[in-house]
Amino acid sequence: MKGKKGYPYYQITQKGITELRKRGYNALGNEDILRIHEKAIPYYVEVSRIALSTTPYRWIFKDSRAIKKEMHLNRGDQIHGSLTSPEGKEYGFYVLESATTEINMRKTIREIAYLSNRVNRSKTLRHFIIFAKGQESMTHFIEKANEEQFDHRGEIIRERLRPSGTVGVLPLNYGIAYLQSKLSDKNYFESVFKVAGSPIPWVAPSDEMHFEFKARYKDEEVYVVNLLDGDISKINAIQFYLSDSNRRTRFGEKSRKLVLITDERMEDFHMKVIGKRPKIEWFPFSCSKVDKSKREMPDLNMEPALV
Repeated sequence: MKGKKGYPYYQITQKGITELRKRGYNALGNEDILRIHEKAIPYYVEVSRIALSTTPYRWIFKDSRAIKKEMHLNRGDQIHGSLTSPEGKEYGFYVLESATTEINMRKTIREIAYLSNRVNRSKTLRHFIIFAKGQESMTHFIEKANEEQFDHRGEIIRERLRPSGTVGVLPLNYGIAYLQSKLSDKNYFESVFKVAGSPIPWVAPSDEMHFEFKARYKDEEVYVVNLLDGDISKINAIQFYLSDSNRRTRFGEKSRKLVLITDERMEDFHMKVIGKRPKIEWFPFSCSKVDKSKREMPDLNMEPALV
């Protein structure tokens, strides 16, 4: 079948569900419950692609129905699913179409704020990934996430997004490649800089939140910031650190240069968002650095990690 936007998809019938049960599969629901609204088809197509592209690399996928049930959310909420890394960190994720409306974008931002900061709940999601289709939707999301609004008395009526964890904003294809890569494991990322001959040798853990570690680069001690994950909290931390450099100087505090690790496919975007600053050094990894450092795949006879 094809939706109005030309997305090909298959829709299972009640006969198909019955056949699956006969063959021992745990097929829940019925034809009507599993029917998808045509407007949601583009998202389901991309969500399926994300799941099929990451689960062979030991990521565990939960679809939107499973994560909404687990988090006690409404059927109409925005979240498209969750992915749990081989290291055990769970990320709620969203797919942003290139023409995502401002209303839906604001709903997504409010939902992330709610899910990552809610209290008195047995389950909280602290980490999120936005898979964006197009640079424009990435820029728009970051702008809206950082937008604050005040009333005539100067009291805030719309706060910027302040998640308790991370929010990675990534192009869809790059995001899939990044999750398949061992570089999405924090420990592996750091190990790259600890090997002999590294151009940016690791020195010590960071004493600044959101910065990865201290290293040597061009004969000086610097902070290394990993932007491969697209985390907007790091982008905000970079901008704050640079704007605070004058105060640091006045109080005799050391203001180190920042070495920003990005990917060739993300460099222009990150430069546009952060800007060229005197205290910044850009260090882009080649596409092959990310694409070729694949995570190990399990035995092909194992069942895919779908929940």
